[in-house]
Amino acid sequence: MRGVESKAPPRVTSSLQRPQTRWSLEGLTALCQRQARVRMAGWLLHDFPHVKNVSISRASAWEIHPVTSIEVWEPDQQVWQALPWGIKTPVATI
Repeated sequence: MRGVESKAPPRVTSSLQRPQTRWSLEGLTALCQRQARVRMAGWLLHDFPHVKNVSISRASAWEIHPVTSIEVWEPDQQVWQALPWGIKTPVATI
């Protein structure tokens, strides 16, 4: 497998509550820009309608959808650190 797409939709805690999006676009973009090593957990989904786009605009038809947790590798401490749901801006240690 060359790649897996991931989607982080709003977190829903119950069917009666409104979704809460707490991972900020800025925080996630900062992780991408510095090419941070991340580990994502969630449901593995084969998105078969996108098979035709493999090698054109995607590496694979596999997705992690929805993402339920994100961890960032902390090289100085040699540990994975959970990216908190409430992150608003990039944190120096993340």
